Amino acid sequence: MSDPFDLTMSSARQEVEYVLELCFDELFKRTNVKPKDIDIIIVNCSLFNPTPSIAAIVIFSFFLSFFLSFL
Repeated sequence: MSDPFDLTMSSARQEVEYVLELCFDELFKRTNVKPKDIDIIIVNCSLFNPTPSIAAIVIFSFFLSFFLSFL
């Protein structure tokens, strides 16, 4: 009997990227905020800690300013 879930780091990263894209797209639509207007991003996730970080995934996915503060 095979496990129906893919528990690899690659699969977890794909899931995070998918969910973050949906969340940020919705956030930008509802608030009329542009990605370039964001100066700081704070990310906290104790269960998944990829390299590059989740904050970096968001920054590069949405072309946010490279001068963001990392906390």
